[in-house]
Amino acid sequence: MPPQEGKTKYGSGAIDAELKIPEPSRPPNGLVKTKGANFIEDLLNFEEGTAPQSFIVSLTIGIVCGVSAFVYYKCLWGILNYVWHTIPNQYIVGYWPESMYVLWIPIVGFSMALGLGLTVKYMGEPGDLAYTVKCVHEKAYISMDHLLPMVAASQFSIIGGGSLGPEAPLVAICACLGGWVSRSIFKRTNRNIVRKHTLMGMAGALAAFFGSPLGG
Repeated sequence: MPPQEGKTKYGSGAIDAELKIPEPSRPPNGLVKTKGANFIEDLLNFEEGTAPQSFIVSLTIGIVCGVSAFVYYKCLWGILNYVWHTIPNQYIVGYWPESMYVLWIPIVGFSMALGLGLTVKYMGEPGDLAYTVKCVHEKAYISMDHLLPMVAASQFSIIGGGSLGPEAPLVAICACLGGWVSRSIFKRTNRNIVRKHTLMGMAGALAAFFGSPLGG
């Protein structure tokens, strides 16, 4: 008796063994890199999840996040220079007693802490890194409602000396932008695709911070 389709028979007589050959599995919907016959067909159709579509989206996200990171850094370093160098040199040195110079540090610290508190109260909770990771896992994106609070809160915190640096805030900001580009500009609805684009934004933030594409 010939072996049945999809099975291979071994041995003969009383000793027979059947090995079932599994059917090839198809990648989950939204993760397929090529859907058409070739790259050109995918480019013309521009379907969700294909390599050409992913390339165009990643390029757009990279530009948006790169420009945003540049503006963020320019504003941050400009304000830092003005608060900690320009004001002391122009309005404190030579006008205050030398023994009182040190008071400028707590003045700035308390002022920035007040600004941070007002930001959280009136603009909303910016969220932290744990919240960012939770949103990416559960919703695949971070709501744009957290973008401006994160920008303002991180600026106040860093200028006042209460933060170690802009790495985590910039990752959250670019994650918001990556998800926004995916959902609003390219109208992506597949959760896996949106999550991929959100992670592209986070990678863009790391690349911008380290000044090298390897940072992503």
